[in-house]
Amino acid sequence: MWLWRGSGGRRHTGPTDEDRGSGPPDRPGGRRAFLAGVGAFGGLLALTGNRRAGAQTTTPTALETATSTTTSTTTSTTTSTAPDTTVPAATVPGSELPPAASAISGPAGSATFHRGDETWSNELTGGLRITGATGRSSAFEAGGPTRRLQAWADDGGVVVGSTDGAPLRLVAQSRWDSDDDGAPGGTGFSINRPATVWRQTAEDHKGAMIEFQQYLDAGPHPYGIACDNAGGTFNVERAGYKRVGWILAHYDSPTDEARPVHQHLNFETCKADLSTLITRFQISWGEDVALCSFPNSNVRIFDNRELRFGAGDAARLRYAPAEGRLAVSGRPWQFGSTVVDPATGRVGVGTGAAAPSAQLHVQRATDGNTVLIRSTAPAGGSGAAAVLEAQGVRSRLLAGGLQSDAIKRWSVDAAGRIEWGPGGGGARDTNLYRHSAHTLATDDDLRFDRAGRGPIVRSPNGTAFRIVVADDGALGTVPV
Repeated sequence: MWLWRGSGGRRHTGPTDEDRGSGPPDRPGGRRAFLAGVGAFGGLLALTGNRRAGAQTTTPTALETATSTTTSTTTSTTTSTAPDTTVPAATVPGSELPPAASAISGPAGSATFHRGDETWSNELTGGLRITGATGRSSAFEAGGPTRRLQAWADDGGVVVGSTDGAPLRLVAQSRWDSDDDGAPGGTGFSINRPATVWRQTAEDHKGAMIEFQQYLDAGPHPYGIACDNAGGTFNVERAGYKRVGWILAHYDSPTDEARPVHQHLNFETCKADLSTLITRFQISWGEDVALCSFPNSNVRIFDNRELRFGAGDAARLRYAPAEGRLAVSGRPWQFGSTVVDPATGRVGVGTGAAAPSAQLHVQRATDGNTVLIRSTAPAGGSGAAAVLEAQGVRSRLLAGGLQSDAIKRWSVDAAGRIEWGPGGGGARDTNLYRHSAHTLATDDDLRFDRAGRGPIVRSPNGTAFRIVVADDGALGTVPV
């Protein structure tokens, strides 16, 4: 693997994750080594330390040259120069290292390293510093004869790439440490100096910026819990690394929607064919208020966890598996002009009912029906448009009057007894009720105020007569 670092810490240089350092780099025992095949040293200007002349008999290493400019097969000796003093030492990564290797010796295509003592080795165990690679034409190279890693510096920073444009692959665990302000430990932060930048090279970019792969064996694989067909299987035709996810930010990407242009940070996965890409979650950018959406996807919350809104006594949603329903709790919820208070169970409908004063509070400030109950069942059905029930016969089912009445002007109890009162604070004092079978009664007077009107009674022969009062007060009957 290749490892880039911006600040201190342990480092690994191979798939075995072996830690070759003996301590942090700011301590005497610390080490930083770059172990790899070394290509052409066209950018090698200085290797500090002592020198040793003469051919060596050690076994050649895998360090090889890749250009025809290195033709000597005899021992080579290079003395070092001082580091570039135009950059403060505190800001140069690796400036705290001990002196670099003093000499590189060996025939063309191989080399040995010497640190200034009598020990020669095919392994560089100290710091190696290469300067002068200030452009791709003079880049330091390491790798094989046809594919090599290149590293050079330009005005924008240190550039790393491969000679043939192949991807740079990290074979072991890797990490990037951001040192955004140059201070020990990175005490500051600047959004203009991030640890890692992923850059697209065209305005209308449709490819994945970051791709995730998963090794899968050939054959059927069970779906996981986070899908509608858990327990089913999908098939992998051939074993290998499969593309399973992408993260990208794009502009002007094609869309089936009416808007011809859109821009999003996207999190995408693929269908069971491990090929067809689907956007699962996207966040728009370039707006004061970003839109978060789940195109082409369902959203599910597992393990009966809560979906919360706000802080403190937040409004919450949770699926209750025992009851098989969605539970609402916390602060009151509002849907348009309808308010649901989970704490009291009260529902307010209409403007002015935001704080319901009853279990169902319906309020309307404009003309029109406030409540409409309509049954469209066929005539003769046994059901009712509305049913009112109570525990006892004297329990009140209905009451009505003015909003200012402390005691409503009329009421109906569960037995059908109707009572009336003056309203305000006065008690209801008049009634009409069922006395017995086929008999209505009242404890009060029954008055007919319109002349010619009165009770109607049917005679045994079927003739109906109205009981009327003459001007002198005498009672009489009039057939009707």
